[in-house]
Amino acid sequence: MNNRLKSYLLILCLLVSFFSAKKAFSDGTVSMSVEVKNTTDEKELNMPIRQDLPREIRRGDIRDAGGMDVKYDEEKAIYYLYAETDIEPQSSKSYKVTLNDLWKIQDSDFKFLKEQIEERLTSLKGKDNYEAGQKFRDKLMSQAEEIKVSQEAEIHDTEKRMDLFRTNTQKFSELRQKVSVLDDFVKEAVRYAEVQKDNKFIKFVIEVKNPSDTDPAEQVEVTRYLPRGIEPDQITETQGFKVKYDPDKGSYFLTNLIDFKAGETKKFEITISNIWSIPDTKLDELADTEKFTSQIKNTPYESLGNYLSNEIKRLSSEIKETQGKAQTAEDKVATYAESLKKLDLIADDIEQLKRLVDNLDKSKSTSKSESVKVKAPDVQTTWKLIYATIALLVVVALSFYFLWWGQIKVKQNQKVDIINLPKKEN
Repeated sequence: MNNRLKSYLLILCLLVSFFSAKKAFSDGTVSMSVEVKNTTDEKELNMPIRQDLPREIRRGDIRDAGGMDVKYDEEKAIYYLYAETDIEPQSSKSYKVTLNDLWKIQDSDFKFLKEQIEERLTSLKGKDNYEAGQKFRDKLMSQAEEIKVSQEAEIHDTEKRMDLFRTNTQKFSELRQKVSVLDDFVKEAVRYAEVQKDNKFIKFVIEVKNPSDTDPAEQVEVTRYLPRGIEPDQITETQGFKVKYDPDKGSYFLTNLIDFKAGETKKFEITISNIWSIPDTKLDELADTEKFTSQIKNTPYESLGNYLSNEIKRLSSEIKETQGKAQTAEDKVATYAESLKKLDLIADDIEQLKRLVDNLDKSKSTSKSESVKVKAPDVQTTWKLIYATIALLVVVALSFYFLWWGQIKVKQNQKVDIINLPKKEN
């Protein structure tokens, strides 16, 4: 096989004609041509042909294999096409393969995403974060529309279409994550509002040098990976670089073709919105614990409250200090992750301070209610009350008895008077 390759030229290429590109948008398919050529003048050759298919393709996505066998590479986890064919000298043979066009996000997915965004905003109506939610809604809608417009452009290079689809898919997935849960939507909306208010940016520097001091270099591909967590919408100035997504590394990267003079060094500063910074105003607000400590002063909770207050102020000060020292984009991303952990500790301490104040209010309320309670009588008084009650019952019973006896006597006297009346004479 190696000798054959030295003697003969085997060309395997992916071609998409103007017609098939148009067809990809009309019937949901992409045509792919695999071509092999015998460039010798000597003899007929039996040529093995292998063409790896894109990783998104599954068996059911192959509409027509063009007469080639469909096989699966377990090591690469991809399907590929294989054939062996005899080719005459100075002749070629091609196989036309038809695949499902998987490199397009469906309109139904865009519709569902937009409905989710509107539902999340509606849930905030009448609440403090509604205005921030409106601005964030507009941003998400704009990003979704950009993805839709970009994939509807007629790109005749299949590889470019695939790269664009993978980048768009990642962007779309990130949009869905931001609106899948109301709490996530609110958190992202507040963070976006803070970034817009502070209007802070960081620089991601790309510096490249032509190693040759004598020869210029043309169309050199320069690629730099962005720190994890950076999304395309956060990049405000790309300096001509294209933003792409690498699904294997799970990161976006910048790429561009650049010309260099001999020994030339070029420097590019990519501008990125600084979302990896907790505003000082927010930290100052969290560190202001006077509203809690003043309420528990001169109480059993005072020492614990002062300890929690000091911890909050210490953590806030540390966040400010570490954020101030971070200069590069990588440092800022790493620092932000640590700052979020400290921010969680601050939130826990503030919650504990609130509980101390609540417990103090409850204990005050309980003591007041106890102070107005009637004191329970002692045993001697209790027996006196019992005897008095019994005596009262006896008096009432005797009163009823004498009243009843008196009424009986009256009725008996009335009967005697009736019997002694004189009889009338006839």
